[in-house]
Amino acid sequence: REPGGQNLGDRRDVPPSFSRSSASLVYSANPRMDSSVPSGRTVCVHRLSGAARIPLEAQMPVKALYPGTFDPPTNGHVDLIQRGSKLFDHLTVAILVNPVKNPLFTVEERVEMLEEATRPLGNVSVATFDGLMVAFARKIGASAVLRGIRAISDYEHEFQTALMNRRLAPDVETVFLQPAGRYSFVSSRMVKEVFSFGGDISGLVPPNVVKKLRARIKNGG
Repeated sequence: REPGGQNLGDRRDVPPSFSRSSASLVYSANPRMDSSVPSGRTVCVHRLSGAARIPLEAQMPVKALYPGTFDPPTNGHVDLIQRGSKLFDHLTVAILVNPVKNPLFTVEERVEMLEEATRPLGNVSVATFDGLMVAFARKIGASAVLRGIRAISDYEHEFQTALMNRRLAPDVETVFLQPAGRYSFVSSRMVKEVFSFGGDISGLVPPNVVKKLRARIKNGG
């Protein structure tokens, strides 16, 4: 019995594997850490009489996907990546291969810039994909898609995209994050336009991106 006289054997939230007719089974409402599980992973355990502990359900790692063209990566992108890395066990930054957009940087250059910008984050990787984003999410085992929303105009487009993705892949959720206030107006298109006219973009993109942009302009790209 619990304090107050409630009979634990009568609780409706007792897992199905625990037979209520078995008087020797006692349900522990508090999850505990099981010493047999590697550090850093929490598992749900329940207690038998005699203090024996049995892990019932291990917490599965949650993988997420952050897709985009990243031409070039901005500090707004990096901000979302850093915050997303704290929400998920693993975050894959996925560069869409879309030649129709006539990108300034090659896919290989964008991969290099993102890898350098995210190197301090141990649970972030960079990949490329083409075709349907949800198909790639399933391919890598991602159950969530991370998207950033800067303004109402972003929301309308992202909302429609999220609904279509839900129809195509109901098992993949979309998670929206607002950028930090200082990056709420920053976009790759605006960065390229400002830089092409000699404007100062320091603080808007990672230092390695500034170097790439200067080299591209110098070479007439």
